[in-house]
Amino acid sequence: MSETTTASSPEEKQTTFSVDYVRELRSENKSYRLKATELETALQQAQTASQKVAEDFEAQKAQINQAAQTAVTRAELKAVATKHGMVDLDGLKLLDLTKVKINDVGELEGADALFKQAKESKPWLFGVTNSTTTPQSPPQPAEVKTKTAKEFSDDEMRAFEREHGIRVTL
Repeated sequence: MSETTTASSPEEKQTTFSVDYVRELRSENKSYRLKATELETALQQAQTASQKVAEDFEAQKAQINQAAQTAVTRAELKAVATKHGMVDLDGLKLLDLTKVKINDVGELEGADALFKQAKESKPWLFGVTNSTTTPQSPPQPAEVKTKTAKEFSDDEMRAFEREHGIRVTL
């Protein structure tokens, strides 16, 4: 059974196709449509995955930036705390650090007010300001007096012999 189809307008050159050939073309076209649909779905999935990765990256980047900002703020606060005479830097845990920020220039804002308030409310956290310069001269070293073996007592002599593993005779 070989049925044929012809062109619809009389001016066109008449072409005849067998029904089997038309079915074959339609089947081929169907496979191309299915392949295109699969590729579009894969593209959408890849775009969704890419967007998810970008969002995760931005979230991690924000976390890292926040952690770095916190570390820098803590380091700056420790320096200012030492300058204000805080005895133990663990005392920073007792203070409300939310009002202290680093501005765009990189300077610590609100730290002086925080420590002024802390000195009034928690004076035991503060003592004498430590400095690298000393106003007094350091004490002179004590004079070292050496003993000779003849000046050792019997107990000192035995301790010396035990310590050095030798026998001393005088």
